[in-house]
Amino acid sequence: MKPVFECVIPGQPVVKKNNQKVVWRNGKPMKINTPAFRLWHANAIKELHLWSRPSVPIDYPVIMQVEFYMRSRRRVDISNLYEGIQDVLSEMNVIMDDSCIVIIGHDGSRVYFDPDNPRMRVKLMRVGAWQPWSSTPANE
Repeated sequence: MKPVFECVIPGQPVVKKNNQKVVWRNGKPMKINTPAFRLWHANAIKELHLWSRPSVPIDYPVIMQVEFYMRSRRRVDISNLYEGIQDVLSEMNVIMDDSCIVIIGHDGSRVYFDPDNPRMRVKLMRVGAWQPWSSTPANE
């Protein structure tokens, strides 16, 4: 299946969830991203400017396949790794949003070890006949 979009974001993939801290503003708690996540986010935005992006945001169902190449063999929650890159793809208008209507799955995603070249390789593949919120899979 040919990707409708693909890119490589160099650098250690950063988990958004673990890189937030709670601060109090006007008597209310707020989550803010740590400097590590903000640095990764800025780099990801910069890198996406170098890749050919769709002229209009993708608003049809896609499978998002991501290969995460990590600097260490430390255990990482792969579902948490998706949050940051999905937010960046949405912010850069590659995808309309990161809801289950657009990104319907993460089939084929993996975490690898590469201490010399940490990065993430992202591919978005269009899905054919798929109905959101259907009670049975389309092929049954």
